[in-house]
Amino acid sequence: MGKTTRRTAAGLLGVFLFCAAAFVSAQEDAPRADKVSMNDDGAYNMKISPSVMSSRIYYEGSETLGRVGHEAILKRDIFHQIRKYAYLEFLRQKDEAPEGEKEKFDEKYWNGLSREFLANERFYTQVLEEYICQLLFYNDYLMTRSKEEIEEQKKTLNKAFDGEYLTTLIEQMHCQTRDELEDVYKEKLESSLDEERRLFIQQTISSSWVAYNLGNDQWMPTSHDLRRYYERHRDEYRKEEKVRWQKMSVYFSNHPTREEAYSKIAYMGNAVKSAASREGQESAFAKVARTDSEDMFASKGGSCGWTERGKLSSAEIDRALFSDDLPVGALSRIIEDESGLSIICVLERQKEGWTPFIEVQEDIAKRIKDERLRSLKSKYEAELAKRFAVQIYKISPEERKMQFESTSRNAVSASGR
Repeated sequence: MGKTTRRTAAGLLGVFLFCAAAFVSAQEDAPRADKVSMNDDGAYNMKISPSVMSSRIYYEGSETLGRVGHEAILKRDIFHQIRKYAYLEFLRQKDEAPEGEKEKFDEKYWNGLSREFLANERFYTQVLEEYICQLLFYNDYLMTRSKEEIEEQKKTLNKAFDGEYLTTLIEQMHCQTRDELEDVYKEKLESSLDEERRLFIQQTISSSWVAYNLGNDQWMPTSHDLRRYYERHRDEYRKEEKVRWQKMSVYFSNHPTREEAYSKIAYMGNAVKSAASREGQESAFAKVARTDSEDMFASKGGSCGWTERGKLSSAEIDRALFSDDLPVGALSRIIEDESGLSIICVLERQKEGWTPFIEVQEDIAKRIKDERLRSLKSKYEAELAKRFAVQIYKISPEERKMQFESTSRNAVSASGR
């Protein structure tokens, strides 16, 4: 291998190492399902505007959805990705469910969720569209690099798959061993780790090839760009006046007389004051609120979080919160409104103003880079779509519904894949 070829391969490998990490992270997020739609005749509205073949053509046994250059778009590739997103969502829901409800996440629940993902036309189309873009970049890479470079890159990616990426998959899928992961892919995703490996290599090469061809210098913002963005979007960085506070309340409706309600709230306030020197007023307030307060914040120790001026239904409490007469950390007087009596404590104040430029410049830089990268990538996609024929075979919703019942795990395309 010559010096130039070695430098090119080294450059691609460096880009790969950057993009591979991003790809591993991206597997946790399903693509947005609101970017595309389907026409009445069953054809998809695609950003790339592929040339759709007029007749419905399927290679025997392969269930091919279309082609991008020399690469076939197999139904199994799309279903593999959709089922993977569905299973990660299944695990997320199960993890977040209360202990008493986890048992409902059984095989029946999984089958229903899987069918729901597969039958979602917009989601299906989004996965298909992103896969088409990936194959465009992949085709460009294959046509540009030598056979030796391609083989060397795939060897590197195979090692990456068997290392950090496989470890990440085992953790994501809540498995302990590779054998357990194999079973999940076979039984839940109706696929295999070999299929995951192939898609990983294809996706990572595509991502690294995009980054390599666009080049950082084309979208890196200057300090002038950052400042100009901040000034043009100044309203986004405006900070409204707000407070973080605690409250304990007694409702008139819960007591025979106003005097009894007043007696209880006074007792609660005195309990906080007497305990403040021992436990700290904030924790003492929380303890008394959990025990005696009658409002919806009692279970949270009276914590009301952050509140902006004018957002409360009680004008009396709102005025007290934003009054200069109530210092941070001090207990208020007993406040009376239509529903009852309350004592509040402001824990933190934020004055009206703007977030300083220095605090948001990193976020602004990311926004500008992402926006420029999307624009450049879109132009690159359009150029590749002219070079490599993109064909999507029309499939009506009825036809695709029938396909759901006959998914072949071992489908092979006419090209031998």
